Amino acid sequence: MVEGHGRQGWQLRNVTVYNVPADAVEALAALAQRAMRLSVTIQDGEIWVSDDDRNVQLTLDVLQRAAG
Repeated sequence: MVEGHGRQGWQLRNVTVYNVPADAVEALAALAQRAMRLSVTIQDGEIWVSDDDRNVQLTLDVLQRAAG
């Protein structure tokens, strides 16, 4: 929430804001290593992040779409 000048709410019109669900954050954290190489594929609104052993599928929730 952005608050200022007596108004509350989102004041960003040219920005799309996404929420990354908690389970996706946990799955991505499990991929973290000291030295890592990740591949990312984005297709049809789905995001896949993978290392040599695991794949994580992300579906982001849109909180706000950019205007225009």
